[in-house]
Amino acid sequence: MTTQLNSSLPRVKIPVRQQQLTPKKFVEVYTTERDNIKSVRVIPPQLGRLNDYGKVEVSYKTLKLVD
Repeated sequence: MTTQLNSSLPRVKIPVRQQQLTPKKFVEVYTTERDNIKSVRVIPPQLGRLNDYGKVEVSYKTLKLVD
């Protein structure tokens, strides 16, 4: 027997001060929340991994709510 989650329940958002993003997601966040970004650190891709473009670690000035 499988149980399905009730889609009418509200999603819980968690406050974060630091987040690792894909380069594509970073561009989206940067264009909308440029003033809230405290610092950025680029994490290079690992050698030998296909479709690995690295990550971008973003530190925010104030907490941000994420899913």
